[in-house]
Amino acid sequence: MPSFKLLPGTYSFRLILMMFFLGVIPFLIFGYLINAFDRQFRIEIDRAIGQGQEEEDRRTSAILTKMAEDAVRQKALDVALQLELYLKANPELTTGQLRNTPVFREIAIQPVLQTGYTAVFNRDTAVTFFHRNPDLEGTDLSLLANELSDFWGILKQSLGGKYSHGYYQWKDADGKHRTKYMYIAPIGGETADRVRLSIAATVYVEEFTRPIKISRDVSHGTSRFLSMTFQRLVGASRNMGFLFFGVGLAVNLFLAFWAGIYFARTITLLRGATRSVINGNLKVRVASTMTGDVGELTEDFNRMVAHLETTTVRKEALESKQTELTTTNRLLQQEVSDRKNAEAALRESEDRLRAIIETNPNPIVVYDHQGHPDYLNMAFTVLFGWSLNELKGKHIPFVPDDLKASAEEKIEELYRSQKVVSLESQRITRHGDCIDVLISAAPFKRPDKESPGMVVNFTDITEIKELKAQLQHAQKMEAIGTLAGGIAHNFNNVLMGIQGITSLMLMEKSGSHPDCSRLKAISDYCQSATGLTKDLLAFARGGKYEVKPTDFNRLMQHETGMFKRTRKEISIFEKYEEKLWTVDVDQDQMRQVLMNLYLNAWQAMPEGGELHIQTENVYVDESFIAPFEIKPGRYVKISVTDSGVGMDAETREKIFEPFFSTREMTRGTGLGLASVYGIIKNHNGFIDVYSEKSKGTTFDIYLPSSSKAIEMEKVSHYDILKGSETILLVDDEEMITDVGGEILEMLGYNVLTARNGKEAVDLYEKKIDEIDFVILDMIMPGISSGETYDLLKRKNPEIRVLLASGYSLNGRAEEIMARGCNGFIQKPFNIEDLSQKIRKILDA
Repeated sequence: MPSFKLLPGTYSFRLILMMFFLGVIPFLIFGYLINAFDRQFRIEIDRAIGQGQEEEDRRTSAILTKMAEDAVRQKALDVALQLELYLKANPELTTGQLRNTPVFREIAIQPVLQTGYTAVFNRDTAVTFFHRNPDLEGTDLSLLANELSDFWGILKQSLGGKYSHGYYQWKDADGKHRTKYMYIAPIGGETADRVRLSIAATVYVEEFTRPIKISRDVSHGTSRFLSMTFQRLVGASRNMGFLFFGVGLAVNLFLAFWAGIYFARTITLLRGATRSVINGNLKVRVASTMTGDVGELTEDFNRMVAHLETTTVRKEALESKQTELTTTNRLLQQEVSDRKNAEAALRESEDRLRAIIETNPNPIVVYDHQGHPDYLNMAFTVLFGWSLNELKGKHIPFVPDDLKASAEEKIEELYRSQKVVSLESQRITRHGDCIDVLISAAPFKRPDKESPGMVVNFTDITEIKELKAQLQHAQKMEAIGTLAGGIAHNFNNVLMGIQGITSLMLMEKSGSHPDCSRLKAISDYCQSATGLTKDLLAFARGGKYEVKPTDFNRLMQHETGMFKRTRKEISIFEKYEEKLWTVDVDQDQMRQVLMNLYLNAWQAMPEGGELHIQTENVYVDESFIAPFEIKPGRYVKISVTDSGVGMDAETREKIFEPFFSTREMTRGTGLGLASVYGIIKNHNGFIDVYSEKSKGTTFDIYLPSSSKAIEMEKVSHYDILKGSETILLVDDEEMITDVGGEILEMLGYNVLTARNGKEAVDLYEKKIDEIDFVILDMIMPGISSGETYDLLKRKNPEIRVLLASGYSLNGRAEEIMARGCNGFIQKPFNIEDLSQKIRKILDA
């Protein structure tokens, strides 16, 4: 059976076909790949360009955002430094004066980039101090906590004098929410009225993202252009490939035919020899059967095999050494790169640590093993006054002599325990001021030295200790006031009995009776004693008698004029606010306050002097009123300043205590300033004192302003009025019920008495149709007066009740009055006052 042969039998034709097909295959593959994967190439190129563009956009956005944040932060720090320098240059300016200082406002409100600005706020209360929009000045920013939580979060973090920054959503006037970036920095120093401020720099985020959008649009256009250019290149390459494909086919056919004819004989030999070489026989040689290139090829083959026989082993060794060298070189390059990265990280860490220490508001000192300072931050120089150049190689001379021994013991303890040591102590500044500080110290070892050093952090707690002392003093005054109020109440009950019996005896005797003058003297003495109890009640903040809207300028002018006429040796200077706010006060108590202050000033100037009187409208914030336990807001300030002998610190702490006086007891009761203190506190105000020995004294009184209109005064008449109704007198003091009952009977009334609340309710229930009027004591055992009044009110909603008390109209009495009680009278009362009160209620 004849065999079928697909290929020609001769080697030359086989070689021709083989070379032809081998040459055609790459062209066919190339054409197929271009046609098959042309679209995939475009997709991958577009994706690669898009990913690159996104990476470039991200890097550009990060760089521009960082630059903008740095610009905002630097602006805040620059403005904070400018304001700090201005406050240091003008330490006498208060917040009220700074508001009217154009230079300070111009520094405080500056533009940031194109859309941003700076603003100043109280860093302890979050109240806006300066703002580009004047309507927002004085606004409490904590009110925005619910509506703008991100904004309040950044602001809250800065309270107390901390640095803070971040992004937040801000609601514009058109109601749209836009993203803003804000950086807050504390302002060093404080105003003359001890207000601490912070500066906030803010800008819209869209301002520094606008260049990013423009860059992205340009970059995307470039990407589209590159993609289209690549597609055109791919199309041109495909067309050129097909052209080369046709030419290549022709050339390949020609070369294949020529090579097959010419090299057929020698190729067979070379092929056999090659197989031998492949099998590892390097001794094989091929005899040249042709001249020219083929012959030389045969000779070259033989020389190649011979050369391989002698060099194969050394080549393998060279390749091994080359591989080893390449590996070593790669490791060395990696080590160099790692070292550079470590050095860069170390520099970055040092810069970060230096920035943290320099911006720390607390003074920090780094000592060497000899106790000499190696480093001081700026806060140390600001607080204590020394720079590092002045202290190089020296001990800092700021430890008081009496604390040097304990300081050395603490240093030894620090090095011995190798633990952090904290203590409260005192240090002296370069200017000689002694301040209270909280010290925290820690040891550390240096890599290049065996002896250890230490790092010390100082915190100025002078103001904190002063506030603590003020709080303790206020608590002490509160306790004394409670005691004084109880004494005054009981004393008023005793005076009530004496006054009542004296009044009864006077009514029974004619004016010519020899006992009348003695009885009137007793009555006068009771009135004087009543004045003393009023002083005690005023100090104890026992209540206000008749509170009404008052023009304090008019009241003060009248009292000052009276005092001026009696004290010619004193020069009085008056300065009144033109449109002074109204205040709700008891005018009689305020007259008592002014006269006590005037008399105190007169006694402090025995040789004569100057007395300065001033009123003004002020706004008091939380930082100023913290020791006084009152609310911030609008206040009327009354200042009384004398040029007298002044007081030392020990005397200033005691001037408001009852019965304390620097003069002989024959010149007063010692209740003058104590009653001033109580009256002002009872009016929800506070009083502050500034005084130094031989430099005079200033009393500053702050009263909350009122929105009520001033009422016209009415003239009162004090005739004794009588009646015939039945009155229930309720009091736990037998003396009061006996004397009060006789007075009421003398006025023509039928009198029933009860000694406590339960007895009064039971008696009223039995005789509800007979009793027309009830006089109810404020302080009783068992059922309280308030509960007694409520029980009587339930039995008869139309009941008429007059509340009586040895205290003045205080909080509990005001609660009963607010529930419908008809009137109030304070013990001890006389017949005229009682008769007027009863008839006014019964005849209403």
